[in-house]
Amino acid sequence: MAQQNPQEKKAGMAQTQMNLMDDPELIQDFVAESTELLEKLDEDLVLLESSPQDQEILNRIFRAVHTIKGTSAFLGYEELVRLCHATEEVLNKLRKGEQIATVPVLNALLDAIDAIRLQVKRLQSPEIASPDVESLEKRLESLFDEEDFLPADAPPKATPDIQKSPAAAGTAHSTPADQTLRIRMSNIDEMINLVGELVIERNRLVQLYQNSGQRDESLAESIERLSQIISELQMSVLKVRMIPIEKLFRKFPRVVRNLAHQLGKKVVLHISGEDSELDKSMVDELHDPLVHILRNAVYHGIESPKEREAAGKPQEGHIFLAATHESNQLLIRIRDDGRGLQLDRIAQKALQKGLVSEQQLREMQEEELLHIIFQPGFSTAEQADEVSGRGVGLDVVHNQIKKLNGIIEVHNFPGQGCEFILKLPLTLAIIQALLVESAGELFAVPLSSVIEILKIDVKRIHHIGRERTILHRGSVLRLLHLGEALELGGNGHRSGTSYVLVIGVAEKRYGLMVERLHGQEEVVIKPLAEGMPTVAGLAGSLITGDGKVRFIVEPSQLI
Repeated sequence: MAQQNPQEKKAGMAQTQMNLMDDPELIQDFVAESTELLEKLDEDLVLLESSPQDQEILNRIFRAVHTIKGTSAFLGYEELVRLCHATEEVLNKLRKGEQIATVPVLNALLDAIDAIRLQVKRLQSPEIASPDVESLEKRLESLFDEEDFLPADAPPKATPDIQKSPAAAGTAHSTPADQTLRIRMSNIDEMINLVGELVIERNRLVQLYQNSGQRDESLAESIERLSQIISELQMSVLKVRMIPIEKLFRKFPRVVRNLAHQLGKKVVLHISGEDSELDKSMVDELHDPLVHILRNAVYHGIESPKEREAAGKPQEGHIFLAATHESNQLLIRIRDDGRGLQLDRIAQKALQKGLVSEQQLREMQEEELLHIIFQPGFSTAEQADEVSGRGVGLDVVHNQIKKLNGIIEVHNFPGQGCEFILKLPLTLAIIQALLVESAGELFAVPLSSVIEILKIDVKRIHHIGRERTILHRGSVLRLLHLGEALELGGNGHRSGTSYVLVIGVAEKRYGLMVERLHGQEEVVIKPLAEGMPTVAGLAGSLITGDGKVRFIVEPSQLI
């Protein structure tokens, strides 16, 4: 059999690579794997700053870049291979102990990782501008030619400005490949829809049995067992879409590090609770809100080293980012030990920007004043620059948390810092709902939005202009009658007693008046029928156990 000459062999390999580059499934798998590796790289490079000679971290970073390089070469992405190779050469010098990972070295490596990330994104979105690979290669190749860089036997520089908390750093691990399986989101969504149908039929079966008046113990046991199995199946399917919030949290050490360096501040970020799980669709939506809160903590909250020393504090500021599960909610806490929110300055800026009047300021309680920071365009920065005063800030947090049916709490500790608490439902696919009656109709209110339920005497209701209010826990709570808000009629001025649901929408609170409570039920959210006119205050529909279609209230739209 005749052998191929080198040119024919080379041409055959090139044709094979072209065929591979045209395979969308292969490209998708490569992008997914590379993106996951790059997210861990950001975290590891920031960890390396606090432990510049840690061989385990260096080896982990090198292996990740080498993996991306190997697959890129297999698929024929030459620019990506060159960039990874230049990055590998720098990492090799660090691994061999020939050089130390100083701040300039880490800055160059982080820029290289950004360029690699951009090149990977371009595989699916070619319209993205290509990074200047040639300039980056030259920068990496000549990195240790400059006098600023230290040889391995030189004394290390000062402690870096940011580090991952020891507890969090110790939890870094990788999942063996044979224990993971990538599944398309569309397939998972289809499974959830089918389980949702099972939940509806289960509720209907239970309702039919209760209404039949039969007392067959065997049938009752069978229905109870079926209900239990469906509940377990539902939880198992939902867990498939749940991912550890670590995937999101690992992006933030670099965000904090870069901003701290830019502002000349020393900041230590402590992360905990990364193993807490949340629906993937919600994790994606949380990125921007958390970035804004963390950037505000570094920029506005943490003082400069000189200011902290003058206040009797250590030079390093501390930010704590923690996630915990509480009942059917995920709580994310972001606290700093900075100066706290300056209420006088907030009031002054709100007045200057026309967000409130002097009369309103005089009547505002501290909690209401704190919530001004969520107004669109609000900023206490004196002038616009790269990190502040852009007119886009905590209103992004408000909008996103409202969209996720979540709640925001702000706690201020003057001179000691402040804390943001985000309370979020674990999933938006199947929710716990409170069934209520108003204007003769049954509605479902997401339980995650209900802070507490009151039964009040209507004599407690006061009128301020055209609005109904009650005094609750020392604050004025605005009341809204559900039937009236949905223009279904009903009378919010009934004599006797009324039920009031204290609703939390992001940072806002209000009372929702209803006539009756019909208990709690697990419901599957269905979109409103196509062609149906949009009604403000309704988020979707559900099928109750009696087979009837009911509407799900969207508390954020009502207010």
